[in-house]
Amino acid sequence: MIRLTCDGLDPLVLDDWDAGLVCQEFDLGWPTIRDVVEDRPGADGTFDTTIYHGARVVSVRVAVVAGSWSSRRALIDHLTGFLHPARRPTMEFVDPTSGGTRTMLLRPVDASAPMTNPTVTEVAAQWVAPSGVMTSAEVHQDSLLPSGEAGGWSPPLDPPLTFPAFTGSGAVQVNNIGNAPAHWTAKIFGPCSAPSITNRNTGQVVRFPELAILDGDYLEVDSQTRTVTLNSDPGSSRYRFLDFGASSWWTLAPGATFVEFTAESATPPSVADLLWRDTWI
Repeated sequence: MIRLTCDGLDPLVLDDWDAGLVCQEFDLGWPTIRDVVEDRPGADGTFDTTIYHGARVVSVRVAVVAGSWSSRRALIDHLTGFLHPARRPTMEFVDPTSGGTRTMLLRPVDASAPMTNPTVTEVAAQWVAPSGVMTSAEVHQDSLLPSGEAGGWSPPLDPPLTFPAFTGSGAVQVNNIGNAPAHWTAKIFGPCSAPSITNRNTGQVVRFPELAILDGDYLEVDSQTRTVTLNSDPGSSRYRFLDFGASSWWTLAPGATFVEFTAESATPPSVADLLWRDTWI
């Protein structure tokens, strides 16, 4: 199954024989490599610090015939609607080796539809996937209870004693079953103060030491767009509260990552929901 979806258009399955669409070739391409190299002064070879890839080109070749519900021209018009330069369609396809559905966000690049046959038109279409990766169609979610950041204590102690109102269970194991780093989104629900999300595998943290989140509100932290908003409102950025000296944006490496939500203070129902998609190159 190869399916295109986009706002303003009806979904289109590119390998639907009954509808009159026969996919003859489906090429996922390969991400370009963003070379970062510098010649060694006075010596052979280069310094190569390449670590990132770029976009990939995705192409299909589809034979279009009159189907059970539409004419050949109507089918071509439907398909080429996903090739308007202003549109950003999503392609979903089922991996025949695993049965899982993967997805990519696309930008149109090129197409051709030569009318050389009275009954069949071969349409060739190309899109670029700017992120260069494929992700699972399913969004995974884990809930992280807050762990307190209060320091330890030693006797003697003088009553009355006070303790943090609420602490959770610590780090949660998060699994990215893909083969490439996965971005994540965290929704941190109040009431809590000085929240942080930590990758315990690497020690990297995204921290907000001067921020308080009220009961009924949540802070959305997006590692891909590197945005921080209150209640997912783009007009309510809280990016200025990020601890720029101590924080670094991290991703979920392939395999297991232990992630912890910490807060200086937190009371129920404070929780952090971590959302991600498995990611493949």
